[in-house]
Amino acid sequence: MFKLAPLIMRCALCLNDRDLCDSHIYPKFTYRRMKEQGEGSFRVFSTSGGKSEGEILQDGFKEKLLCKECEARFQKWEDYFARIVRQKKLLDFKRPSDGKKWVRVDGLDYAKMKLFLLSILWRTQVSKNPRFNPRLGDKHEQRLREMLLNCDPGCFEEYGCVVTVPFVELAAGESEEMRPPVTVTPSNVRRKDGLRVVPMQIDGVLFQYVVGALDVVKRSVFCRVFLKPNGELIVGVEELTKIDFLRDAWGRTLGFT
Repeated sequence: MFKLAPLIMRCALCLNDRDLCDSHIYPKFTYRRMKEQGEGSFRVFSTSGGKSEGEILQDGFKEKLLCKECEARFQKWEDYFARIVRQKKLLDFKRPSDGKKWVRVDGLDYAKMKLFLLSILWRTQVSKNPRFNPRLGDKHEQRLREMLLNCDPGCFEEYGCVVTVPFVELAAGESEEMRPPVTVTPSNVRRKDGLRVVPMQIDGVLFQYVVGALDVVKRSVFCRVFLKPNGELIVGVEELTKIDFLRDAWGRTLGFT
């Protein structure tokens, strides 16, 4: 039987010419819950020119990006994150009854968790998909690539990530919905206190990457909630309409604005 020769292209991570995989930009496992709740499909939003555009998809964004060896490298970090989500119920919790807007999570593996987070940010930077267009520039793309290639999570202030679980307040008598099964691609880089913030929502969870000079980052309030080398992570809990990025991205479509 005739078999096509592999298409040799340059791997975006190791830069070697290899047969590339169909690599997911957002990890494949992050779509599982959304597809289960959406009967095989899920909703994706992006913002462009101040407008919110929604789309129903049956599979995640993927493209020829990584060779098998580099794909396996990322898979180890993705497996770790998926495992702690299941075991620790990292992202499946109720809103704190004491009114606090955060939950402390301890005992995380700093290197594996940080590298997982960095791998997502880097993939959005090198993707050719126009939905992923908050470009930070060649300097950051190269730094992120080196960190991932060398399995170097860096200091906790470098490309720190603010993790927030949004919820939707429903009508009286109905249970509030935590982690609405929606994905939002990072269409804009936001600026706050001299820093750049790259927001994206994956499987209902908001990830906001903070980028800037380390001395500025260290003085910012963001540092308080970043993943720490001791394995501590502060996860925010906030009502969806109070988060500008999410309200702008899909609030109008679902009637929240």
